[in-house]
Amino acid sequence: MFFRSRSPSPANSPLRTRPGTTPTSSPHRTFNDSLMDENIEIAQSLIDSWESNETVSLFNGDRQEARQYLHAVKDLQSAMHHFISQSSASDKLIKAQNLMETAMKRLQKEFYQILSSNRQYLDPESVSSHSSRASTISSYSDFEDELEDELRATTESISEVERVSMAAMTDLKSIADCMISAGYAKECVKVYNMVRKSIVDEGLYHLGVERMTFSQIQKMDWDVMEIKIKSWLNAVKVAVKTLFYGERILSDHVFSSSETIRESCFSEICGEGATMLFGFPEMVAKCKKSLEKMFRTLDMYQSISDLWPEIDSIFSYHSTSTVRSLAMNSLLRLGEAVRTMLTDFESAIQKDSSKTPVPSGGIHPLTRYVMNYISFLGDYSEILSDIVADWPLSVHTPLPESYFGSLDTDPEGTSSISVRFAWLILVLLCKLDGKAELYKDVSLSYIFLANNLQYVVVKVRSSNLKFLLGEDWVANHEAKVKQYVSNYERVGWSKVFTALPEDPTADLTPEQANVIFHKLIFSFEEAYRKQTSWVVPDPKLRDEIKVTLAKKLVTPYRKYYEKHRGGLMSLCGSDSLVRYAPENIDNFLSDLFFGVGNVGSLPSSSTTSSPASSTHSRNVELAQSQINKWEANDTVSIFNGDRENAKQYLNAVKGLQSAMQNFISQKSATEKLIRAQFLMETAMRRLQREFYHILSSNRECLDPESVSSHSSSRTSTISSFSDFEDELEDELRVTTESISEVERVSIAAMADLKSIADCMISAGYAKECVKIYTNVRKYIIDQGLYRLGVEKMSFSQIQKLEWNIMEIKIKSWLKAVKVAVKTLFYGERILCDQVFASSESIRELWFNEICGEGATLLFSFPELVAKSKKSPEKMFRTLDLYEAITDLWPEINSIFSYKSTSAVRSQASNSLIKLNESVRTMMTDFESAILKDSSKKKPVPGGGIHPLTRYVMNYISFLADYSEVLSIIVADWPLPVHAPLPESYFGSSNNNKNDHETSSSSSPGLSVRIAWLILVLLCKLDGKATLFKDVSLPYIFLANNLQYVVVKVRNSNLKFILGDVWISKHEAKLKQYVSSFEAVGWSTVFSSIPDDPTADISPEQAKKIFKKFISSFEEAYCKQISWVAPDPKLRYLIKASVADKIVGPYKVFYERNRIGLVTVCGSDSVVRYTPENLDSFLCDHFSLGLEM
Repeated sequence: MFFRSRSPSPANSPLRTRPGTTPTSSPHRTFNDSLMDENIEIAQSLIDSWESNETVSLFNGDRQEARQYLHAVKDLQSAMHHFISQSSASDKLIKAQNLMETAMKRLQKEFYQILSSNRQYLDPESVSSHSSRASTISSYSDFEDELEDELRATTESISEVERVSMAAMTDLKSIADCMISAGYAKECVKVYNMVRKSIVDEGLYHLGVERMTFSQIQKMDWDVMEIKIKSWLNAVKVAVKTLFYGERILSDHVFSSSETIRESCFSEICGEGATMLFGFPEMVAKCKKSLEKMFRTLDMYQSISDLWPEIDSIFSYHSTSTVRSLAMNSLLRLGEAVRTMLTDFESAIQKDSSKTPVPSGGIHPLTRYVMNYISFLGDYSEILSDIVADWPLSVHTPLPESYFGSLDTDPEGTSSISVRFAWLILVLLCKLDGKAELYKDVSLSYIFLANNLQYVVVKVRSSNLKFLLGEDWVANHEAKVKQYVSNYERVGWSKVFTALPEDPTADLTPEQANVIFHKLIFSFEEAYRKQTSWVVPDPKLRDEIKVTLAKKLVTPYRKYYEKHRGGLMSLCGSDSLVRYAPENIDNFLSDLFFGVGNVGSLPSSSTTSSPASSTHSRNVELAQSQINKWEANDTVSIFNGDRENAKQYLNAVKGLQSAMQNFISQKSATEKLIRAQFLMETAMRRLQREFYHILSSNRECLDPESVSSHSSSRTSTISSFSDFEDELEDELRVTTESISEVERVSIAAMADLKSIADCMISAGYAKECVKIYTNVRKYIIDQGLYRLGVEKMSFSQIQKLEWNIMEIKIKSWLKAVKVAVKTLFYGERILCDQVFASSESIRELWFNEICGEGATLLFSFPELVAKSKKSPEKMFRTLDLYEAITDLWPEINSIFSYKSTSAVRSQASNSLIKLNESVRTMMTDFESAILKDSSKKKPVPGGGIHPLTRYVMNYISFLADYSEVLSIIVADWPLPVHAPLPESYFGSSNNNKNDHETSSSSSPGLSVRIAWLILVLLCKLDGKATLFKDVSLPYIFLANNLQYVVVKVRNSNLKFILGDVWISKHEAKLKQYVSSFEAVGWSTVFSSIPDDPTADISPEQAKKIFKKFISSFEEAYCKQISWVAPDPKLRYLIKASVADKIVGPYKVFYERNRIGLVTVCGSDSVVRYTPENLDSFLCDHFSLGLEM
């Protein structure tokens, strides 16, 4: 073999002279000129060698080659400056400029490749996590060895992700420094902004940040707006602390050599998104105010306030001042909105016009609402302090001076927010004073005031308000409560106290004792009966009142009773004395303030009390005891602790239901039935509250992910937990020993919900139970879908989207659908089936109510995308959508198996059908596009790879990655032939039928279709080959393009689809093209070599042969010098074959006739065309064209 490979580093070798050229020299060159020429030659060598190897990155491995490349570019720049100073039109300067343009294009590609291939390592979170470490490589742009060592030492203790991230940042900075220094900043920045802006925009989109107008926000229902605010609150922290912060770090690092560039890049990348992010709170603040919006408004204010130092630092540039201004304006607007709502809140208290007194003197709804509202406000005390700091308190209505003492005791030590809260409570208490006047009974009005003020004090003590209002405030109002209680006792029990003798142990006649006894009992019964329906919900206050009454009444009565019992026995009889013994009076008092009206059984002089005469009556009494007990204690959940209380309560309700059914069957039991119905309604209201409390307070543990995570056998252990049997509690305890706390709470909460649902459904209160369940769970599902980026979009909206935006939405949907199906809907189905296990119709109806709308919305998106305008770029995302639904179909079919959810299954199925049709249409359009390619008058320079070949094969190789999905799509789709094609091609797609059938990754239908598309391309290339004027160049063109096709097939999934037989046939075709090229392109050279190069001939004959050979060689070589063979393997194959056929015979001829040739031709020609030089010339063949 007479062919040697070209040296990869020719900079250190003597410069060679090509055929047909003569070396030149300049006698006036200076040392500096020589140095600059050497810089250009070295740069050319490196730049050309990398241009011919475009598939390998400069920045792979240890960066040694990248360092050499960048140093060469730097030296090239120095040479350009040198030659510009001499002559702006010199050939060397033009050559250097051309080389610089080539180098910059290469660096631009490298810059883009590093940015795009390292997206997961250059995501803002990765960048921001090691911002401090990044400073250790800030001067790495020169690629000095010692700094490489520093990077290596620094990365020893960090993760692989951070190591790759830091290396990529270093590479980007080195390229940016080089391009900026060379005057190519614009090109560098364009690539950087394009890639990074798409990352930031996509990040914001995934966080739920979207462009919205004020009119859109103003029209939103509050529940939708609240979901968007919650999403924004989550988004703003991530956006500022990670997205924008990481982007600022990256741009500062990459463009550290130019402050103006890094400022403009950061502003271009993040400015628009940040403006959109911080514009949202301002628009919310400008919307119509309502009290329900207060806390979300404060949340937004607090978020911006907390993040302000970061916002001010990250957006510190002059060009990003609009972002800072917008964030500050949002703060101001939100502050104004809070002030307005506080004013409206105060006004709403004052304007409350309810004229109906609260039954039994209980807690007024206004008190509950106002104090709950204020206690929530107390949690925002720091933020509210800022908002109200310079906002003076205005008094709109005159209020009793007695209230001001608690506000003005220490004006210097009381903050503005403390005064504001005290004022709001003061307005409430004044309003309650007015409402107390609605009661006809004066003593009941004091009970009302005591109850409500006690509620206020308890709320203050148990919340952040105690730190704001202080102990003095609390003590003053507790004293006021005691004053109300004292007034109640004085007015409500005055007749009883008066009936008691001043000295209960004084000596009296039996007649006098009897008179006092009857008067006392009469006044006691009168007071007691009047107050049996009154309520004191607070246990502590209730006990305090009872204890005080007992001390004032029972203690003196006991002394009187014991002193005169004997005399009273003779006059009143034993029944009355037993009935009104001190112990019984004490018991009667203990039954007060539970708000049960005359349901109790106070004995009177005309009746006798006896135990319940039947089981059902006992059930009612037991239910009454349980229900009244918990109604008086509405701040504690029945389902806390070990569930013993809940068990008793539910059993009591079950017994009450049994009694009601018995009373209904007894027409004479009307009064008992009414009483039982009253108790049942009370119990159901309580269970409704408990049901809601469990659902809302356990949202984290009942989120679909937690529920779905333990959907296996664990849930079955609590399927009958509604009866609260002890053995099942034990089973639950054993089951949960090995599971997490979250799962334990989740299982317990599900059991509680099921037990309540079973009870309410059994009692005929299914509608009330389901209403609460649906409201809470639908909100959770809707919020979950919103956070996943699922939104309602019309076909017209989809159709108007630019592709880059639509692609982001599709990517978001692909992530969302997996979470939605496998977690959100699956978890909800499990929970719904568990809670409403006793009624299939209920769980079917309400699962559809909760998930149906969201699921239909989710699965309608792919159909809308499929119906939008088709284009080749949409193919792969369309296949992603199809694949996602196909993979999830078993879950979809199972989760939405109910008849009522058939619309969801139909929607998912329709989306599959439409996506299938869309893929087929795009495949047809793709084939059409190949056939219709009209680049007829522009042959590819040098016979290189046609852009159509690159595009088509890249496209088809990507299609091959979807072989399983495509096999389904094309399975029943016959192959249409749109244009006549040479029969010779059909063997490659039809004759290897057996090979297709053995393919494991695709169906024969797909194999034939892929082979067909490549066949259409090759036929098109046949036509394009006729555009070349030279007869041999078409064969080089066809060989290059077919080699590109074969390599693409070999290096992708296509090799499994098309098979080895297909590849072998096309490789044989490739060799046929090479053989044809040699036969046509080198025929005159082959014919100029004598058949027997060792034959004896005269010097003159040898000269004639030599001249003819050299002439034909130079003609062929010079004609082909610009031709290319980009593939190294193909290039080697052609050069080796030509060298074998030319250099070998020529060497024999040359050595045989060298002496004679020197004599007749001269030594110069003979030396210039030695076999070694011919080998060297052929070594450059098909490579020089790549360098031009």
